[in-house]
Amino acid sequence: MTYPTSDKQLFTLEHWLQVLLVSYQTNPNRQLAQGINDYLNQILSHEDSHYSSNDNGQAKACQYHAMQRYWRWQLSKWEQPPTAINQAAA
Repeated sequence: MTYPTSDKQLFTLEHWLQVLLVSYQTNPNRQLAQGINDYLNQILSHEDSHYSSNDNGQAKACQYHAMQRYWRWQLSKWEQPPTAINQAAA
C-alpha cells in the first residue's frame, strides 16, 4: 500500500512521538517533554491530522489535543523553580 506524501509525513510524526513517549517513560526529563510538545504541535498543525482516512479522524484529533494539554502541563512542571521541599530532598 502506498500513502500520499502528506500521510507519510503524519505517520512519521506519529512514530517519532511514540519513540519520545517511550523514552520519557524510562528517562523523564525536560528535553523529552519539550520534544513531545513540539511533535504534538506539528501533528496538530498538520493538514491531515483532523481528516485521516478512517472514520476516527476527529476522535484522534481530540486525543491529540488532550495529550497536548497534558504535556504542556508536564513541561510547565519542569520549568517551575524547585520548592523548599524539593530542595531539602536534594
